[in-house]
Amino acid sequence: MAAKSLDAPHRLKCLESAVEPALAVRARRANALYLVGNPDGALAEHRKLLEQYPDYPESLFFVGAVTLEESKGDKKKLEEGKKYWKRLLAVAPDNPRADLVRKSLPRADEMFAKPKEVASAGGLPPGHPVPENHPAVGGNDTAAPMAHSGAPSDRVDPNAVAAIADAVKNTERTPELEQGLDKLTAQAEQLLDQDKYQDARDAIVRVMPMRPGDARTAAILGGAMRGLGRTDMAERTLSVALRNDPRQPRALYEMGRLRASRGDKAGAGESFRALQAADPQFARAHGVAEQLARLK
Repeated sequence: MAAKSLDAPHRLKCLESAVEPALAVRARRANALYLVGNPDGALAEHRKLLEQYPDYPESLFFVGAVTLEESKGDKKKLEEGKKYWKRLLAVAPDNPRADLVRKSLPRADEMFAKPKEVASAGGLPPGHPVPENHPAVGGNDTAAPMAHSGAPSDRVDPNAVAAIADAVKNTERTPELEQGLDKLTAQAEQLLDQDKYQDARDAIVRVMPMRPGDARTAAILGGAMRGLGRTDMAERTLSVALRNDPRQPRALYEMGRLRASRGDKAGAGESFRALQAADPQFARAHGVAEQLARLK
């Protein structure tokens, strides 16, 4: 009734504020789909939102970012993605996403170029491991807003990292999301046991922003880094996992393998024996007794 007593512009603003909470819930659910590895579902949800509310900032940001990331140098898709971001700046210049968009738009052609174009411009090759503690925000440039397969680089944009942290903070922790994160974690650990280190890393970095203090998550990333030859990063990440949980079996196992690869037989033996005490079943399944015998 109160809205009816206002003039048209104020009435519209009043009605928009009333539906905002419902829109925010839908957007958080869409973002959660992206975080658990369903970008197509997330994109479809945000597009539905834009069909009903063409100027909804979060969906303008998300659809623009994903369209740009998937463009891989396709000029038509690049322009489509930039169109969403330009619209965001036009309708919501003070939105929390606007600053990142404002800084990224002038570099969009470079950030979302074809992989070979990025490499020739001095970028790192696709699939290069992500830096420790970087929650990954575009395929070849860690400064790209929706990246999930980053590369260690001095070009990491703190605004991009902040944007992802903000998205995580505002993501609704539903049972479905937690189940999806559990599934991704199990998948990453299975890939690690199959020596598919890059695939394991790509799976677990989707979990990291949602579970930053989880020892198992850190242990899996540390194991992937060890397998990819990033031994210093592996040691730091595994040390974090063991500080959080000194009996975490994956962390003890990967630390043992890392120490053995460096010729530290005493340290490797210490880690493997600690694993046998902490989780005998895991130790047996991973042939720890045989690895201890080889250290003698």
